[in-house]
Amino acid sequence: MALFCSSVIPAVTFILWILSFFLMFYAAYYFIISLFAFKSYKTLTSFPPQNKFAVIIAARNEAQVIGNLINSLKKQDYPSDQGYLVYLDFSYELDPDKFSLSL
Repeated sequence: MALFCSSVIPAVTFILWILSFFLMFYAAYYFIISLFAFKSYKTLTSFPPQNKFAVIIAARNEAQVIGNLINSLKKQDYPSDQGYLVYLDFSYELDPDKFSLSL
């Protein structure tokens, strides 16, 4: 029993020293990283919008949900003179009885 204890105790002690070293390194690393959370950052200056854009909505039989999409696009804080909203409605149905094609 004494031979077993004399060979196991130093190995366990060595493993605990290595484990404690890595845990202390881990704690120190995250402590240093957390110090950067208190750093004050410069606020970015806002520039007026300069780019124009167009939103093209192509829909077919979407009358129930297209209103929410258009209202959401209108609520954007981008100036209205800089953007265009184009809605293409493909909701018509061709009735073969009304239209006849002659070749």
